[in-house]
Amino acid sequence: NEIIVPRGADYQLTLADGTRVMLNSDSRIRFPDEFQANERRVYIQGEVYFKVAHDEDCPFFVETGVMTVRVLGTEFNVKAYTEDQDISVALNHGRVELSSGDFQTFELSPGEKAIYDRTSRLCKIVRPQNIAESSAWTTDQIIFEQTPMKDAIQTLSRIYDVTFSIEDKKALNYTYTIKTRQTNILTTLRELEKISPVRFLSQGDTICVNVKEAVSKSI
Repeated sequence: NEIIVPRGADYQLTLADGTRVMLNSDSRIRFPDEFQANERRVYIQGEVYFKVAHDEDCPFFVETGVMTVRVLGTEFNVKAYTEDQDISVALNHGRVELSSGDFQTFELSPGEKAIYDRTSRLCKIVRPQNIAESSAWTTDQIIFEQTPMKDAIQTLSRIYDVTFSIEDKKALNYTYTIKTRQTNILTTLRELEKISPVRFLSQGDTICVNVKEAVSKSI
């Protein structure tokens, strides 16, 4: 089976073993009707949150194409969009084991986050102040922590299914630190305008991104 979630949507399902899965926008998952007796394996792209049903005799595997996550029973978030520079695994509870052809197999402890860089092929472990923020999207929250403009609008384009056009390249110099609710795209953009000299103008299905100084001079 394959479930594909388009931009601007999310989806929840329960697998045959009782594992609960939440898919963020622009994500997909492949899984069998019934798992094998000795393993459970799924394949994902995009961002997916798992609450894996515990079964010591039948480990659970998440395949991202670059990295494999081996699970016994736990809650964790995997972010593996093909167009993103990084793949991340954030562990809320339990225990997971990460493996890849680019690094030695290792375990994550609760509260830790693994970030794999596709270009350098290096994987680092960090301990965020609040690991739950990695899966904030599951409760309709948007959290940016020193997030570059390029990454911020990419996230928003997935959530709201809109296209951004950078009119002034200076806008890419700004970063965002904000926590807000997923309401509607215009409300979210007004929140971002309050904390940066960037203006977002809606023109049909496209959001034009400009620096406020540049906008005022043109007027």
